[in-house]
Amino acid sequence: MPDNGVREWRGWTLTTRDFWERTAPGQYREDFSLGRRVIAVADPDEWNDLGEPSRTSTFDSTLVSPACATPPGGRLTLSYVAHYWQLGAQRGEVLLSFDSGPDRLLKAYAADRFDSRESLAVTVPRGARTVTVKFRLRDARNDWYWALDDVRLS
Repeated sequence: MPDNGVREWRGWTLTTRDFWERTAPGQYREDFSLGRRVIAVADPDEWNDLGEPSRTSTFDSTLVSPACATPPGGRLTLSYVAHYWQLGAQRGEVLLSFDSGPDRLLKAYAADRFDSRESLAVTVPRGARTVTVKFRLRDARNDWYWALDDVRLS
C-alpha cells in the first residue's frame, strides 16, 4: 500500500466492529451483523478520506493466513462471513496457495455481498502438504469495502 491516505485504513485492518461502524454512519457498515468483536476490514472508501490518494494510486492489499496443514489428496472447506460492497473497478479475490506455489483463484467478488456466510469447497492437489489462504482487495480507488470474520478451514 502507498504510504498515504488515512493511516488506520491503509490495507487490511483488524478493528472492532463498533469502531468501524462509527467511522462513517449510514454506509451500511452497521449491517454486518455476522461480524463479531474484532473483524478484518479493507476499506478504500475511508483510506481515501485524507489527501485523496486514489488520484495517483490504487488500494491493493492482501490478508494472508499462516500456512495450514492439508489432508493428502483430500478436500477442505473454507468458510467465513463477509460484508462486501462493490463500486467501480474494485475487485475482491479469495486465493489459495499450496506449498508456497502460485496463487489459485477460489472466488471473485464483483457484486455486493452483504452480511453473508460463505462456504467454499477446496480440492487439495495430490502431494500438497500446506495451504495458505489469501483475501485480496484490489483495483480500488475511492470505492467501498470488504469486511471479514470467523474464517475457518476444515
